[in-house]
Amino acid sequence: MKGRALHYVFKIADRKLTAKFYREILGMKVCRFTAYSKIARKYFHSMICRGSVKSYELGNDFIGMTIKSREAIARAKEHNWPMTEEKGHHVLEAPGGYKFYLIDEPQPTDKDPVEKVALASSNLQRSVDYWNGILGLKIFQQTDKSVLLGFGENEAKLELHDIGKVGYF
Repeated sequence: MKGRALHYVFKIADRKLTAKFYREILGMKVCRFTAYSKIARKYFHSMICRGSVKSYELGNDFIGMTIKSREAIARAKEHNWPMTEEKGHHVLEAPGGYKFYLIDEPQPTDKDPVEKVALASSNLQRSVDYWNGILGLKIFQQTDKSVLLGFGENEAKLELHDIGKVGYF
């Protein structure tokens, strides 16, 4: 099956600071339409903002997005954006708490800098059955606690982590 990773949606409360983070720190562009533009060939994410909402409680689904970009690391330092290190990655937290793991390598020009999006799964086997079995994503790596899936070698990947049963079902 042919396909590609398209986008992920974040709920945000602080539009101004969030836009600053994505544009000035990560170096992303604001796009109004993506379906027929050059950007449609790259991974992107959408943001939903409700004017009256002051904050959102983070769920346990989104673990983080990994981006290859030495340039974003330099911009974060230049803007004094808080940054930590975790397992060899520079970790930035966007307004609202979403985590971004930056790889200290030059941002690629021949492919998308987004390496992967990591999500939690309460039933890893059922998730693999869906993403691999039904949607046709290829398994690139798999352990008993995680799996890395994608449509192609040079595409953004989906990484699923088993967090066990959750208490609200």
